[in-house]
Amino acid sequence: MAATMRAMSVLLIAAAGLLACQGTQPQAAAPGPERLVILHTNDLHGQLLSRPGTWVDKENPPAAGGYGALVSAVGAVRAEGKKGGFPVFLVSAGDIFSGTPEGDFDSGRTVVDAYNRLGYDAAALGNHEFDRGVDNMLALVRRADYPILAGNLRDADGAVPSPLNGTALVEKGGVTIAFVGLLTEGLADVVAEGRTGDLKVGSAAKALREAIAQLERGPADLVVPLTHIGVGSDKRLARDVPGLTLIVGGHSHTGLPRGTKEGNTTIVQTWGKCGALGRVDMARGEDGKWIVEKASHIELVVADVGEDRAAADWLEERTGDLRARMDEVVGELTAPAGRNRSWVSSPAGNLVCDAMLESSGADVSFQNKGGIRKALAAGPVTRRDAYEILPFGNVLVTMTMSGADLKALVSASVVGRGNTGLEVGGLVVDVAGRDIRSIRVGGAPLVEDRAYTLVTNSFLADKGDGYEGFAAGKVLERTDITLEAALVAYLAKYRPATPSVEQRVKRVR
Repeated sequence: MAATMRAMSVLLIAAAGLLACQGTQPQAAAPGPERLVILHTNDLHGQLLSRPGTWVDKENPPAAGGYGALVSAVGAVRAEGKKGGFPVFLVSAGDIFSGTPEGDFDSGRTVVDAYNRLGYDAAALGNHEFDRGVDNMLALVRRADYPILAGNLRDADGAVPSPLNGTALVEKGGVTIAFVGLLTEGLADVVAEGRTGDLKVGSAAKALREAIAQLERGPADLVVPLTHIGVGSDKRLARDVPGLTLIVGGHSHTGLPRGTKEGNTTIVQTWGKCGALGRVDMARGEDGKWIVEKASHIELVVADVGEDRAAADWLEERTGDLRARMDEVVGELTAPAGRNRSWVSSPAGNLVCDAMLESSGADVSFQNKGGIRKALAAGPVTRRDAYEILPFGNVLVTMTMSGADLKALVSASVVGRGNTGLEVGGLVVDVAGRDIRSIRVGGAPLVEDRAYTLVTNSFLADKGDGYEGFAAGKVLERTDITLEAALVAYLAKYRPATPSVEQRVKRVR
């Protein structure tokens, strides 16, 4: 059924054998509509429910986001297009699940079904689509009624692994857009070891140039990369492949409410988590080619856009029992636990690291900041809160490591060799500029030739986020205790708990 529906609306481009063309807009457009709209989402991470819109009003946050609001907002734009006689495309820039109970309980299948109901036209593959392994990723691709694209992903034979595709032609209202999917080249660093199988990621720019060259001169009016590479890489892509009109991006969760320009290329992205729907209005230029008139965000505030009742009822039927279990209160905080992405400490990071120490009895704990996915407010903490702050199912790993190797790990965090900084427990680090002045473990100066016991998560233990230094440790135990379980146990023991505001990695003069 999915394949039949796909064939009716989308022509998938084969890996090779089509005629070469020049430029990223193969030809001047034939007579047709003078306008079109591209709607886009990125990094949904399973956020199918609405949540407090603190980004709209911090003091009195309205209900915002969620599948019902998204369906309502998309429907309104489609009605506008039908009335105005212009086509409306809907695309995703990857990371559709991994982060919420609703997104994860069936390994992303509910999210794909939600996208099918809404009628997405194409999607880029995200790195978190690999979180349950290659087989699950491919099962999600087969389940989708829309093409999922990764033009720079290759199998052992050097081909885009089926049923993925690199490029899809989508025709609506007399306009054909070639969407090209591109995945982060740093996939191996941000996916747990073993979950990408024998698949490799190549150059995004090279794959895009090849895709453009494989388009016949006739089919596409416009080439639009759907990227999951981050806004910095999007800018490099625009420089490396001149002539692009538009890049629809994801991965870095960079909110660009009006888009940003790199040369003549407009780059768009939302903050993710279904907080906003991106909109790009395009028009024909004097030469007949498509140009970006306006990039904007539709804030998905439920009171403003409404909530599609049928979508909400469908979601309740799929996830209602799960939602009730997630409402269980498992602890309480006397103060908020905020997070940050810099190399200095945060209350959320301290809380997680203290929970790891409590569960393991180790001297030192390390947690990657990128694995802490939300802040916690003061007051009751539910099972949902505990899951959503640490959603990836990583388990505690204990190991021994020399003081010298511990120092090297801290240095990698401070000077930025890892993808994100490290939160720490059991030690205090003084940093002047980007140089480490001192490290104290348990209040005493670090001894470089002494062996210490540390606990970390399995992602870091497997050298995730680029932290190769964990390979220097001697593993004592790979436990079956998840980070979430360690946090719940800590909150139950210290109820109410007070997140430490100590600067364990701090700047000094």
